[in-house]
Amino acid sequence: MGKLITTTTQPSMPMSKYLHDALRLLDAGQHPPFVLDECDDDPSPCARFPGSAADRLTLTALLRICHALADEDPATSLLAPGAFTVIEASETSLLAACEVALRNGLLRAVNPDGQRPGGYTLLRHAPAQHKSPPTFEDLLSHAIAQPAPVVVVTQTVTAVPRQFRAAMTRHLKLPKLSKALLLEHLRIVHPCSRTSDEDLLADMPEDARLGRLSPMQLVSALRQPCRTAVVRKLREIAHHNVTDLTFPRLNRIRGLSATRVLLEQTARDLHSYQAGRVAWQDVPRGLLFYGPPGTGKTAAVRALARDADLHLQSCSLARWQSAGHLGDMLKAMRADFATARENAPSILFIDEIDSIADRAQTTGHNATYDVTVTNAVIEQLDGIEQNEGVIVIGACNAPDRLDAALIRSGRFDHHLEFSLPDRRAIHSMLVDALEGSLDDVVLARASDRLIGQTGADVAAVVRAAQALARSRGIGSKLVAKDLDAVLAKYAPAQWAQEETLWRCAVHEAGHVLALTDAGRGFPKRVEIGPGGGRVTGAAPCAEDTLAAFEAELLILMAGRAAEFVVLGCVSAGSGGAAGSDLARATELATAIDGALGLGQAGLVWTDPAKLCIMKDKRLRRAVQRRLVRAETAAITLIEKHKDQIERIAKALLAQRSLDRHDLAKLFEAGSTAGTKASADDKADADDLTVKRPTRLH
Repeated sequence: MGKLITTTTQPSMPMSKYLHDALRLLDAGQHPPFVLDECDDDPSPCARFPGSAADRLTLTALLRICHALADEDPATSLLAPGAFTVIEASETSLLAACEVALRNGLLRAVNPDGQRPGGYTLLRHAPAQHKSPPTFEDLLSHAIAQPAPVVVVTQTVTAVPRQFRAAMTRHLKLPKLSKALLLEHLRIVHPCSRTSDEDLLADMPEDARLGRLSPMQLVSALRQPCRTAVVRKLREIAHHNVTDLTFPRLNRIRGLSATRVLLEQTARDLHSYQAGRVAWQDVPRGLLFYGPPGTGKTAAVRALARDADLHLQSCSLARWQSAGHLGDMLKAMRADFATARENAPSILFIDEIDSIADRAQTTGHNATYDVTVTNAVIEQLDGIEQNEGVIVIGACNAPDRLDAALIRSGRFDHHLEFSLPDRRAIHSMLVDALEGSLDDVVLARASDRLIGQTGADVAAVVRAAQALARSRGIGSKLVAKDLDAVLAKYAPAQWAQEETLWRCAVHEAGHVLALTDAGRGFPKRVEIGPGGGRVTGAAPCAEDTLAAFEAELLILMAGRAAEFVVLGCVSAGSGGAAGSDLARATELATAIDGALGLGQAGLVWTDPAKLCIMKDKRLRRAVQRRLVRAETAAITLIEKHKDQIERIAKALLAQRSLDRHDLAKLFEAGSTAGTKASADDKADADDLTVKRPTRLH
């Protein structure tokens, strides 16, 4: 039998000198029987340590307050005449416990039998308390008007009205649970043990993981019968608190391109913050992910949470609304923000954030509801900004629908685009998912056919092919025919015809030539596939002049012009979807004449959202004339460099994907006269915060 170790009355870490007196005042319950580590019973008598039967939640609140006040005398800091102290407990479940620990424990120990004249006022602010009469602000106003000391317990200091904060004489922020603080809990709750403090400390989870435990998780673990059992239970809880290990890491997410650099740096900054090497104000406060559905926005959030070893709190407007009417919805929203704060450092992920209304566009009978919701979200974001350790990430498909105040700097510092994966990224996705089941020639062919699809589409193809293989019997291996059969649904036979791909190649070559002629440099990549073609990573327009906008119109119309010059006719490939070349050119031409003050209408501004060329015949004619001029100029440019267009298109048809270095070689080989390709490859320094980088179809 090991040697019995009895806890001394000396705390294991710096604590207020009033700790023991406060513990005795709180220790009014009946003591449970002793249970020693590695022994169910022991005849050895030993003195019970004060507070061992105290309410565990009150105990953890008291210990944190006493540690925060270790170097101060509460008699002079909390109860001095005119003192105004705010104690910030980020976990909601600690608010009432702090009030009990102060009122029945620490403040009674400091002021036994009410010896100090005038007493004091102790207030607790709860998140739902502000609607109940009398309001917290009323109570605080009355208390501040009195000469007696005031002590406020709140979840966040921002709950104290701004006009009162200047009067604060002390702001205490309760420390997170740590090894040293946990040891103090164990010494009080289980004063006798055969396990030394050093062995217990070595067996405890790291401070970063202990700090993410909620008070109720700590309290549940303290119910264990001995110290070692408590530590084992906390290790188990901390393990389950770790971000889901099924989440991929950032280095396994394909197609992130330049976005990966910022995300990996953010993960490193968050690790440095947790280690105390980086201040919170130097970490990005919020990130906005935008792009088409299925491009990996949610996967990137999960990967960042795993790489940074953070708690991930996911939410959405739809989930909040499922709670019920407006009051229930707001309560659910505040609960998610509160959970993120309680588990800080953490990530709060708001999916489909574009569902939150833009107040400038809100009309109709739902306007009051929508504005209230948007205001509430902004209020919570501002509250997060005042609390360390919570990074907010929003994901959406349509960033132009977001309220400007919602996504300003300080709330969302970086706006990151998630675009469709290129052929190289698609190939990597297939290699990762199939793990060597098929040879590289088959995967390269499949990558060509999947150009233009999202990462989610690629994953769906793999799952369907594997299911087809299993249909032949458990254990059947995936073969190339399985993948080809599934790909036929994503790449119909008519798209595989050479003439269709040739037209697509000519179209994209027209865009590339127009970009270089306008001095915008080579794009990052140009690709064609069964889903169409695209040019990505082109340098954005540098100026907002009429000449620059007309050059942009020429670039947008150059694909259609190349089809006309090289093939003799045009297809519908420039139009159709809302983001097509023709749609974007029409939007830009409409803005030039109706909203930017650069067209025939002169100095007249109309809200772009209200411009309608179908209702305004004059505006429609002006837009048509402008687009015809742009197409005519594009045709003239293409005719002048028809040989170069065909050279690019042939290379694109053969390789399906060309990067800027491939394009530079093609232009050098062609010795094209009159082009102004940028030598510094502007797209190498893609601006991660550009909201809508040029993408041509």
